[in-house]
Amino acid sequence: GMDPVARREATKLSRKMRLHPEDVTPAERETLERLYDACVLSWDREIAETYRALDAAGELDETLVVVSADHGELLGEDSYYGHPPVLNQELLRVPLVFSGPVAAGESHQQVSLLDLAPTILSLAGCEVPETYQGRPLFDTDGEPVGGGSAPVIAETGEEGDGDLVSAVDENRK
Repeated sequence: GMDPVARREATKLSRKMRLHPEDVTPAERETLERLYDACVLSWDREIAETYRALDAAGELDETLVVVSADHGELLGEDSYYGHPPVLNQELLRVPLVFSGPVAAGESHQQVSLLDLAPTILSLAGCEVPETYQGRPLFDTDGEPVGGGSAPVIAETGEEGDGDLVSAVDENRK
């Protein structure tokens, strides 16, 4: 639903939001938001196509599909754009969706992306190596594993720039 943005204009806008966020105009911010929305819509369509293909192949009910992200995106919050070396909630809270041979439901329990690999291995009936730091979120029957959530550690920064580290426990950081 938006007019195409020339690659050159998008590249210049991307550079401006990273290097000079204070100079981003309201019209440019709106363009960035619309481009972000278009990107999310594109991924949504790809995921829907994956589901259609799995369903057509008769594999949907037996296939574990996991959708997540490694970080969020800032669109002008606190005058930041993209994913700069800050630890804002908009960067830390990402979607995590499981479908397939797992119990249906919704949870707002805090988990760590470190939990992904142990969860996938557990659901596949594989042993989770003791060296893994995360924990399975479902048991081998696909039922959610209860229990309190441990604080999630988040960190960012470039080597030599002074890393930022936080511990997030429920709604406290």
